[in-house]
Amino acid sequence: MSAPERERVVVTGGTGLLGRYLLYELCADGRFEVVATRRAGSDLRDLTELPNLEWVLGDLGAPDFVAELLAGADAVVHAAGLVSYARRDRVEMRRVNVDLTALLADTALALGVEHFLHISSVGAISPAQFDEPLHESPFTFHPHDDTSAYARSKYAGELEVWRAGEEGLPFTILNPSVILGAGDWQRSSAALIDWVARGQTYYPPGGTGYVDARDVAAFAKTCLLRGAANRRFIVSAENWSFRQFFTEVAKALDVEPPLRSAQPWQAELAWRGAGLLAKLQGRDAVLTKETARKSMRTVRYDHAASVAAGAIYRPLEDTIWDVGRAFK
Repeated sequence: MSAPERERVVVTGGTGLLGRYLLYELCADGRFEVVATRRAGSDLRDLTELPNLEWVLGDLGAPDFVAELLAGADAVVHAAGLVSYARRDRVEMRRVNVDLTALLADTALALGVEHFLHISSVGAISPAQFDEPLHESPFTFHPHDDTSAYARSKYAGELEVWRAGEEGLPFTILNPSVILGAGDWQRSSAALIDWVARGQTYYPPGGTGYVDARDVAAFAKTCLLRGAANRRFIVSAENWSFRQFFTEVAKALDVEPPLRSAQPWQAELAWRGAGLLAKLQGRDAVLTKETARKSMRTVRYDHAASVAAGAIYRPLEDTIWDVGRAFK
């Protein structure tokens, strides 16, 4: 009796923080044949020996390459994206988060791909009010003065998927909160761990949701196995205050936690100082005007829909200590 045919899954963004965990999860499952895209010079550390994995070098902005890439694919997991709060990246962020998503979704539709799984962000779910937990209502996006260009680009990218869905593309959208995992400690959410490790005196008074990268990857696989849902899911384990989060990270790293709550005027000074220091050091600032002002608010996320669909979340304390061990 012959073995069942594997499902061919194309993964974009496989070298990113979440992308690496997606590859670990999918490649370990013998039901999938995984094709992952990469750019020249991509960091393939810990990824070259994964089973059932083929790397393809190419430009996701090139229609001919995308058509060849998706030919014969059963599913696409689109995890490629640009996370930035720097003004200089706004044009590129629009190209990556919106234009490339549109090209991939349109090509998947034209080629009859059976499932387009799009990794978005809770940034694409912007509340009208901040006193109630957020749900996945398809178009819950109420931009305000402090809404980041990143959030706007993720929402616009989602609209491209919804449009293709109206035209017949089977899809699922995942909206993770702050993703925690081992990765480049100078980029994305992993930079928060490095920020605490360098010692901080103040914590912001707000709060948000957090989720383990392993749990996002596992739920993505669950969605692939169950088939397209033609809806979005908030993927978030727990809602914590920033004080609680930074204190737990400090404990895991064996450093002093921040003890004083930052006031709005201090946040305004802090993002300006962080920007100047980052410019002198030749790196991106962890704290920007948008992130500083966002940190003054508490946003909570309701994960009931994802749990009902099969998501399983490990305790946030366990995630933080695992990430802390990886950092050290």
